[in-house]
Amino acid sequence: MSHLSDIERTQIIMERERDATKISIIAKNHNCASSTVRRVLARYHETGEITGGQSSGRPCALSSAEKRKLDRIIKSKPTATATSLANGTLEKIGKRVSPRTIQRYRRELGYRPYHQKITKSLTSTQEETKTSFAQAHVNDDIKRWLFSDEKIFTMSDVGTIAWCKPGEPRPVHAVDNIKAHAQLWGVIGWNFKAFSRYDGFMNSNIYHDLLSTYVQPHTSKLRRYKFYQDNISYHKAQKILSWFEDNGIECLNAPSYSSEFNAIEYVWSWIKSHVAAQQPKTTAQLNNAIDKACNDIPQKIIQSYISPSLREIQERANQ
Repeated sequence: MSHLSDIERTQIIMERERDATKISIIAKNHNCASSTVRRVLARYHETGEITGGQSSGRPCALSSAEKRKLDRIIKSKPTATATSLANGTLEKIGKRVSPRTIQRYRRELGYRPYHQKITKSLTSTQEETKTSFAQAHVNDDIKRWLFSDEKIFTMSDVGTIAWCKPGEPRPVHAVDNIKAHAQLWGVIGWNFKAFSRYDGFMNSNIYHDLLSTYVQPHTSKLRRYKFYQDNISYHKAQKILSWFEDNGIECLNAPSYSSEFNAIEYVWSWIKSHVAAQQPKTTAQLNNAIDKACNDIPQKIIQSYISPSLREIQERANQ
């Protein structure tokens, strides 16, 4: 309560006692928390005093209004360091605060650190193609889409997070062959999933065999579905396009550099983390860990990854 003047406390008491104003409205009027208003009133009722008591803990470096200004500064410069934000606070708010205090407020305001997303810069034509695709499909039933891609998992992917104190030895996960890897193909849908490891370089023949083995048995339920895949050459081979036509599935002409539209990209991250948790050491263990992760991923998790793809399409369509 120390940031409120005696006049402000008197006004709070009068607004409540005389005018029966709601506590939430009083808090808004005086730019403070509802809990602060309640403490002012409780102290008045218990002691009859208006002045604030001894404040517990350190005083706030920034008022509520100043915190809102800091929030706007952080939002406008999301990659700024705490030191840079402290300088900006002095310049724009007129308060000198330490970088450590900025770090505390930044977390208090709900900010958390994330790796910056790196995307390829697109030409104007590519941007237009991407937007046109999104606008054409923004009203599609995403539950009737299938998403497909391939992924290579290597032994360098199987390390996991380990917690240790500074100066202590860091845990090491030794593997038989650091260059060992496994290739995985997959198709997911709202109520569908199919995964398979494959050997050799992917081509139209391998791709055709995978579609025939893992998707074709289910085409009676998948007719008139839309199939999202990237535009790599073997995806556009005539035998592949004919397979989609023969099985009643529409192959979408996906725009370049649009991985955010492909829900299976999020699934790869889930599988990677669950493979790493099994800590495989040999190629056979890596293969088994991948198979287990593919088998264990719940359909609800897959659905939760399809929804963000729809939001990405909607956001692009509205640009």
